[in-house]
Amino acid sequence: MSRGFHLLGGMLLVCGLARAVDYYVAANGSDTAQGTRAAPFATIQRAAGVMKPGDTCFIREGKYHEEAVIDGLTGTADAPITFTAHQDETVTLDGSRPVTALGSKGWTRHQGNIYKTTLTSDISQVFVDGEWMMLARWPNARFDDESAWTWDNWAQGDEKLSKIEDGKGVGREHDAAVNHDLAASGLDMTGAIAILNVCNFITYPCKVASHAAGQTYFDYPPAHKMWLKPVFHYYFFDAKLNLLDNETEWYFDPVTKTLYLWAPGGGPPPGDVRAKTMTNALFIKNSTHVLIRGLDFFATTFRLEGCDSVTVEDCDLTYPCFNRRTLGDTGKVLGTLIENCTNATVLNCLFSHTDGLVMCVSGGRDNTVENCELHHLDYTVAHHNANSGFIWFKNSPNGVFRRNTVYRTGASEGVMTSSGMLVELNDISDAGHLQSDGSYVHLYQGHRDVVIARNWFHRMLKSAIRLSDGPKSVLRPPPLMRTGVARHNVAFGPIFGGTTFMIKGDERHVYNNLCKGAIVFADTSKDPTKSGIHANSVSANNAVALAVLGGRGKPNKPVRPSGTHSSNWDGQLLGKDLRTQLRDWDNLDFRPAPGSELVDGGTAIPGVTDGYVGKAPDIGPYEHGDTNYWIPGRRGVTATRPIPPDGTHDARTDADVMWLGAYRADSHDVYFGRDRDALTGASRESGEFRRNQKNNIFAPGKLLSGRTYFWRVDAVKDGKVSKGQVWAFTVSERRGDAAPQNRP
Repeated sequence: MSRGFHLLGGMLLVCGLARAVDYYVAANGSDTAQGTRAAPFATIQRAAGVMKPGDTCFIREGKYHEEAVIDGLTGTADAPITFTAHQDETVTLDGSRPVTALGSKGWTRHQGNIYKTTLTSDISQVFVDGEWMMLARWPNARFDDESAWTWDNWAQGDEKLSKIEDGKGVGREHDAAVNHDLAASGLDMTGAIAILNVCNFITYPCKVASHAAGQTYFDYPPAHKMWLKPVFHYYFFDAKLNLLDNETEWYFDPVTKTLYLWAPGGGPPPGDVRAKTMTNALFIKNSTHVLIRGLDFFATTFRLEGCDSVTVEDCDLTYPCFNRRTLGDTGKVLGTLIENCTNATVLNCLFSHTDGLVMCVSGGRDNTVENCELHHLDYTVAHHNANSGFIWFKNSPNGVFRRNTVYRTGASEGVMTSSGMLVELNDISDAGHLQSDGSYVHLYQGHRDVVIARNWFHRMLKSAIRLSDGPKSVLRPPPLMRTGVARHNVAFGPIFGGTTFMIKGDERHVYNNLCKGAIVFADTSKDPTKSGIHANSVSANNAVALAVLGGRGKPNKPVRPSGTHSSNWDGQLLGKDLRTQLRDWDNLDFRPAPGSELVDGGTAIPGVTDGYVGKAPDIGPYEHGDTNYWIPGRRGVTATRPIPPDGTHDARTDADVMWLGAYRADSHDVYFGRDRDALTGASRESGEFRRNQKNNIFAPGKLLSGRTYFWRVDAVKDGKVSKGQVWAFTVSERRGDAAPQNRP
């Protein structure tokens, strides 16, 4: 390429950047205005219609009820098109409207504490004072006391009696009268929506075709290709007026357009009652190099379609998706959609309180979800395509799900992966409440080359990792999906059952994990002469409280798996307690203890154990003597995740203090002492200041039994300091230095 062409390109780039324009949108603006700061537009749609590469749309503080469709915006890597909140002002894209703006003429008493009002348009969700209300249901459950997230508030079906009559198109579910008694409820459920978890990992929404008060069963038209399994039948009903009998419940009748509500506290509903009326506040399609930054979404979300290099960053999405059962709609709820996109990035965002899949990344490739917090996801799990999870990379290869914090979810599955995907540095806990079977990360058949690395799994109701089923025997052709790697993960208790990792198929590589339960290399064949499906699987350097099992082995009867397995520390086979090999399991210090059998006990594996400390790699996910301690999960504005945990009363006398560093921090200031008040006001000039450091381990020295210590970690970025909170821990009078005891 000639020098003259380079000069011309540079001149054009400079000219292009020089033409970049700042536009403004304000709640009191006008789309006939010029879009300047003094004369802002009223809508994002209007701004998008005039923006060019390098332009920025600054959105002023306020609430915006707008469904903007942005089509064909073309920025560049050097000159993206940006939509952002103005100077950290609070901008909310609001998918709800006050009921007073929807035709309500005021509330009248329906009966008791239930009030009603008539609207002029359909709604699908109700909020009072910014909190979601429960669609009228039986058995009752609420969001504000967390009872919506447990099967205790579902009725139980009789699995032996319930069935679908083939050829008649009729399903019949019999009630087991366990905890909740359908007949004793005295309610006629005809016309209600039944939420049926009758297939372990699949839940179906079906309209009740026939039921009478006092009847012990109900009939429904089965969903397409509906499966019933003879175990774990649970169900509830909602979306019918006669079910409205509890505080915080509501129902909307789409025929009469009447909204019924039992508001918190009873009595006439307060003035701030809002209703959801739309799905997407932003629909961006066929666009390149667009940046959305610093916006809040309430009762709505965004959708990307056919885009390249679109980034959504620093956004909070609260109540982004919800079912439409009150309108009689039992279709899919896929939440935030990223369809056929390349290099789409969702970065440092919050997603909370959904019914439905929080996000589906479908088609395209190289899409990333990173440093996000996702919680209270999918309380009915009934609006999916077969298997349920909280995020689904559907035929979208080379995706990345990294450094996210996830907790309190309903679906049996967690991250559902595609080929070439990296699932790394995530903290996943308290998930899978409302379905059986499943796992927190699931690699499916037909996909390959997935890496699951350096994650924490805890408060587990399911297995942590499942590498999907292979063929039933070695006589069948090999599965399409083979290679899967699970390495340097930690799974700690409590756990459900004894299986931590369920490994199926072949060519599975499981390295340097720390598991409270067992790693099971499952052979689905019932014929022992056809075993050996894991002939090409490998495990090494795993520290397991139970054992690495093979075939159809059970935790109490360990069976060695086929394949290559070496340098695994199996607590059950050795007759030893894994906790004694670690510095402090109970306080989240999973490093090998000095002198532990884990230290230098592993096998060197290229690309897996590179950079080990000592004569050989350690067994497990951490190296004794490392100067850093990886902690998964979302990074915040300040340092988080203190180790020992804040408030613990059983720290060891040789405890190090460790933390998860702040988002994009350059370094951290460490303060340590005995006086909380002194730590609160401490500065670098005070005696409590210890040092500024880039790594995240600080050794305070020998600690005294029975003493309480206080510490603080401030984040430093570009010379600016973000002050952290003061944490505390007490050293146990019974626990000394970490040392392996090797007790049976």
